[in-house]
Amino acid sequence: MPRIQTAKTGVFPFDDAKVEIRAFMPGDRLEIEANTLDVKREYRPTEDGEFDGVIVANTDRLRDMEMTVIKRVVGWDDKMLDENDTPMKCTDENKIKAMRGMDGFYTFVEKYGKQLDADVRKEKELERKNSVSTPSGSEKAATK
Repeated sequence: MPRIQTAKTGVFPFDDAKVEIRAFMPGDRLEIEANTLDVKREYRPTEDGEFDGVIVANTDRLRDMEMTVIKRVVGWDDKMLDENDTPMKCTDENKIKAMRGMDGFYTFVEKYGKQLDADVRKEKELERKNSVSTPSGSEKAATK
């Protein structure tokens, strides 16, 4: 039965701090691409005088990274400090500030976000396998 998913999250250590990261929801990557990807068709002349359509895609990589950090980071503890050693609240603005000003923060977020994404894929596959048939092979899930 179709239903809205809940985001899988995990808490991971980033140096002395703990950061809560979530897997992407089904529409997150689409939303990021809609805001960062510019796709155009260009026509270029070929050797025989015809024109060949080529798709050219340009990505606003910085905006992609910012939106990824905003979507993936759910929260953090009071050990995430600003330049004045003051604990930072977990706001979108501070997520971007951390991405730009803390060595390795974006890589950390992507590493564990992708790990959570892989876990979600495995869980869905297992759920799908378990719902399709019983050990005897008969249909378990109702179909329309």
